[in-house]
Amino acid sequence: MKSEDLEIITLTKALLKEAVDNNTYWGYQSKNIPFSKSKAKWLLENDRIENDDVCAILGYEKQDIVAFIYMIPDLINTPQGIKKVFWSRRWWIADKYKDTILSTYTRSLSFKAIKNQAIIKYIGQETIPYYEKQPFTKFSKRNKHIIVFSLDSELLLNNIRKLRTVKPLVKLISSLSYNFTAIINKFKNKKRVKGLTYEYISFIDNHSWKYIEPFLKNDLVVKTPVYINWQIDNSQYTQVKNKYKSSHYCLINSSTSNIYNLNFLVKKETIIGFISILVRNTEFHIRYFITSEDNYDYCVDALMDNFILAKATIIHTENDKLGRSLNRRYFSTHTKKREIFTLVHKDVNLETKNIHITDQDGNFA
Repeated sequence: MKSEDLEIITLTKALLKEAVDNNTYWGYQSKNIPFSKSKAKWLLENDRIENDDVCAILGYEKQDIVAFIYMIPDLINTPQGIKKVFWSRRWWIADKYKDTILSTYTRSLSFKAIKNQAIIKYIGQETIPYYEKQPFTKFSKRNKHIIVFSLDSELLLNNIRKLRTVKPLVKLISSLSYNFTAIINKFKNKKRVKGLTYEYISFIDNHSWKYIEPFLKNDLVVKTPVYINWQIDNSQYTQVKNKYKSSHYCLINSSTSNIYNLNFLVKKETIIGFISILVRNTEFHIRYFITSEDNYDYCVDALMDNFILAKATIIHTENDKLGRSLNRRYFSTHTKKREIFTLVHKDVNLETKNIHITDQDGNFA
């Protein structure tokens, strides 16, 4: 699909490498860019992406991006052996093209480019009508928990415009509510983490892999130390002190004032757990929560200890047991829980009956 002002680009690994070398997306004044340069370099380090593999579909109007579909190749376990698929992680269309053919055209083009080998971890309500008409199968229904530990001022101000007239008061109430919940949770947590220590790590070595590996054998996605180390690599993020002064807006949110992966082993004489979290501003996005049944509560407390120390306010997880445990053991202002599911294209030919998607599967935030 190409006209005088509109052009669609199928971005492969080879083309992305050229773009990084030539500073293609970061050297001009455009409001939107697909991803930060650090994220682009990180994508190229994925040992599961080949030169001809597609990682994005880009729609341009002159120099402005008006369509973006983001995909990441991966390997999954199937009864027939290991199979290559692509996670479809982002489908964005500029407002001016929302109700045009560009949206569905680029989506269809993205599936064609990967021969329909697509998995979508979860979808927004607005895209449900589209997928109901496509040859996708729903599977792995689960609850997503968003647990909030203060009256979040940004959330309130964004959702209730009238409150913007009393913004300082809203921020004060938010701060007071955070302090109140933090005091209660610190008191609960202090006794519970006695005897626990943490080994903070930036990569998985042989020692930590020996503990982690048995917990991942039934995962849909094939896990290796190399894969996890790429997944949790902090080089993919760019710290931005003032986002309002930044030259570009990244359609993949990997540039902000406070963003990093926090990874640690929980120890009680020996290793009893592995936890990996994407910290984005004041939010904890759980990536790995690995532990045994006997040590589950200890690791919940270890997670909360680090949450309190980071002065974070929100925890996101698709692990229903973890969400329920946090709500049972600690005080929060409210929890938003919603049922989500994963979609797989029928051409993948995946038997989905007994597959459960975890936090760590398809997690490339």
